[in-house]
Amino acid sequence: MDFMQNACHSMKQTSEKDFCPYCEKVTDVSLVSKTETLPVLGEPVEYEAQVYKCSICNNEFAPSELEKRNFKVAYDTYRKRHKLLTPEEIRKIRKKYGLGQRHFSRFLGWGEITIHRYESGAIQDAAHNEVLSLLEDPRNAL
Repeated sequence: MDFMQNACHSMKQTSEKDFCPYCEKVTDVSLVSKTETLPVLGEPVEYEAQVYKCSICNNEFAPSELEKRNFKVAYDTYRKRHKLLTPEEIRKIRKKYGLGQRHFSRFLGWGEITIHRYESGAIQDAAHNEVLSLLEDPRNAL
């Protein structure tokens, strides 16, 4: 993870035990917040990541649950920058119509799993975002 090496450290939040992949054993670790940069759709996105720091070797690592959280934060930062709906907002719009993901995708004339992808975290293009934004008001669905 080269993008992690140039990150700035901020505050330590908690201390607990976890498996350090560098020491290859369970050690005391601190949860550290730091600024990182991740490319999202080819664009560098700066965001607040959380990683563990090993008390023995001082290496930083992010188990899968932290990686998932960090990617979500980076993607949400990108969405905010580009004024795109979040997966939660898309889900809320779909539920206004009382439709499942496949039926809503068909209603929109999109591929069957498109809405599933967006609700699972994939970033929609600007055209799809505009359609979804218009559908926040059900009068636009007529």
